[in-house]
Amino acid sequence: MEDRTRFTTEQVLRGIQAYVSEHVDTALVIDPDASVNDYREAIELSHDCPLWFLTMLSEYFGFEHSETRWAVWLKLKATPGLSKSERKRAWEYWQEVTSKTITVRKLAEHIADYAPGTSMKPSTVFGVECAPAGVFRGLCQLPEVRGKRVAPSTPLRSTLLGYRLRSFYGRSEWISGTRLPPLVGTYGDFGLPHAIGIALIFHLFAVPAGVGLLELFSQPIIAGLGALCAGVAGTCLVGFVVGTISDWLRNPLPVGINTFGDLARVIANGGAVS
Repeated sequence: MEDRTRFTTEQVLRGIQAYVSEHVDTALVIDPDASVNDYREAIELSHDCPLWFLTMLSEYFGFEHSETRWAVWLKLKATPGLSKSERKRAWEYWQEVTSKTITVRKLAEHIADYAPGTSMKPSTVFGVECAPAGVFRGLCQLPEVRGKRVAPSTPLRSTLLGYRLRSFYGRSEWISGTRLPPLVGTYGDFGLPHAIGIALIFHLFAVPAGVGLLELFSQPIIAGLGALCAGVAGTCLVGFVVGTISDWLRNPLPVGINTFGDLARVIANGGAVS
């Protein structure tokens, strides 16, 4: 059998919850023993297709599963040549019978079989067991940092910014099972409102200015429609750029956590900032 580090089922369950909270609904709490079908409607609202959601979830855990492979695992593979009514009955049977045994816990167990795990167990340094050293080693293996040269004294924000920093922080939390001090000033409560405000100001000035310029060269109606479309596109672009830059510039880290070593010590201390 292949000798490699594996996530436990409980770790994967925490990871699934973290992914759902970030990408589906912050208020949605997953029941490990509920059927995956119980969350289908919520997943469809955020990802349109549950199979697409599962492929993205597998990527989040560091392995590849195609939509076809997930369909087979879900026992959704249809028999060729079925009529429309037969396909409908097969789908109803899956919802009412087959899906009942396919729980979130079984999904976590399946992911644990394929996902490359990360250990944060204590390391032995000069014959002495050191918990922070083990956590630091595990942090360096996370996908947001893997391949980069960092030391315990390396500031987190010199390596990670914006979404990548938040993703790394959340991943270190569910892998370690440690409740970390929450990040502050996230994109949603600061960057996004400011980005919208600046984008609207841009829109108020850009559209009238665009109409005035285009009227010099074309019909007023065409000019108005063209300027409106350009203004909307420009507003979206400005909002995105401003929000992204704002997200990069702000420091969301809680007081006392600035370096990789700081984060490793806090995790080793059970979430307490010394």
